[in-house]
Amino acid sequence: MEHRINIQGMSCGGCTAAVERTIVAVQGVEKVAVSLADQAAQVVFDPAVTTLATIEAAIEAAGYDVVR
Repeated sequence: MEHRINIQGMSCGGCTAAVERTIVAVQGVEKVAVSLADQAAQVVFDPAVTTLATIEAAIEAAGYDVVR
């Protein structure tokens, strides 16, 4: 399943790298691309292994805001 997650709080390349590492660490995530310009992440994950809510919770635990 592919989904775009809008994220607030990223201000530099280090932030995008941190968000990407956070998302990739979630079991079931297959691919992620984080864009500072778009303030978003494009995530491909296996819905049989994880949920969008779990991925969003990981982003928020890392200190960033998910825009729903």
